[in-house]
Amino acid sequence: DNAWIQRFRQVTPEIFNLPNFLSPEHYPEFIDYFIRSREIDIIFQSNSLDGYYLLPWIRQHFPKIAIVDYVHMEEWYWRNGGYARDSSIMGSLIEHTYVCNSATRDAMIKKLHKDPASIETVHIGIDESYFNPDKVRPNLLYKELNIKSTRPIVLFICRLHPQKRPFLMLKIAKQVKKQIEDVAFVVIGDGPQEQELKSVAQTMNLGETVYFLGSRTEVRPYYRDAKLTLICSMKEGLALTAYESCAMGIPVISADVGGQKDLIDDTVGALIPYMQDEEHDFDARTFPKTEIAAYTNAIVEILSDNNKWSILSHNCREKIKKHFTIHTMIEKMNSEFQRLAKTPSLLDKRQDESNALKKLGFLAGELFTINLAM
Repeated sequence: DNAWIQRFRQVTPEIFNLPNFLSPEHYPEFIDYFIRSREIDIIFQSNSLDGYYLLPWIRQHFPKIAIVDYVHMEEWYWRNGGYARDSSIMGSLIEHTYVCNSATRDAMIKKLHKDPASIETVHIGIDESYFNPDKVRPNLLYKELNIKSTRPIVLFICRLHPQKRPFLMLKIAKQVKKQIEDVAFVVIGDGPQEQELKSVAQTMNLGETVYFLGSRTEVRPYYRDAKLTLICSMKEGLALTAYESCAMGIPVISADVGGQKDLIDDTVGALIPYMQDEEHDFDARTFPKTEIAAYTNAIVEILSDNNKWSILSHNCREKIKKHFTIHTMIEKMNSEFQRLAKTPSLLDKRQDESNALKKLGFLAGELFTINLAM
């Protein structure tokens, strides 16, 4: 539904949502026109199945263009690896792959046989000057909920989808409530499981404990009033919510999945072992009691110790400022783009790949056609 398209148009008017005006078989023709008319130097591929299967055709016809991609996570429950698998399959045509966390890099090397020299971790980071608690008025969330400002708030901010295990959040909330009676879990986000989640919360007598506020564009006031952020997903790359929460000085209790450990540890919150299997337990509604207890104990421990919370809060923001700002990522990617576009040896390699693909006739284009038929 392209809910963010107006936000992207504040950056550039050059946005073409191909399904709005083309059938898929005509994508290559338009992309050919776009590359030539804009004199494109680099293709940055991310999270597009069509994009990956167009790469052989693009390399065949455009030997001077650098091709790079960015992978957020590996997903074994989807196509045995998801986009990480596509990146590895097309590895000979992709000059460099960037990933948002170290765990995905390791998985792509060990399980998908990606060349270690061709893949690098570049953390996305966060704008720490925008996500700054000093720039946000306190108590806005308490006023919206119409609850006492003394109640500790645990923020659950995500897409309400099986990957995020929102029903595990309800189990955790129920257990935490037994020890901290006035705790409030605030859910920010929407998704396919929203209505069912609300219904189950009521049946669990959590109506005055778990509050659903839907999707929000401006999330800083919610972090500002929260005491903790909970991430109990079965899969993450390195969650944007972890960056945002830490930048706002809010400790994070997170599942130890994906690259969460690149940012989250016991100096800024807690990592909880993942005790399910992402392929067999996808969208499960029962969870290991030991896993629920681990989340519960971590949350209760931090909420019950103001001194510990203050230390964690300070560490959160300091860690972001030192290691995880978006400005670091921008500088890194800019230098990489310059290198890849202009290095003579890479230009020669691209030309050799293009010549080899031309010898195969229509095979490169046929890969995209086969993808459309899948």
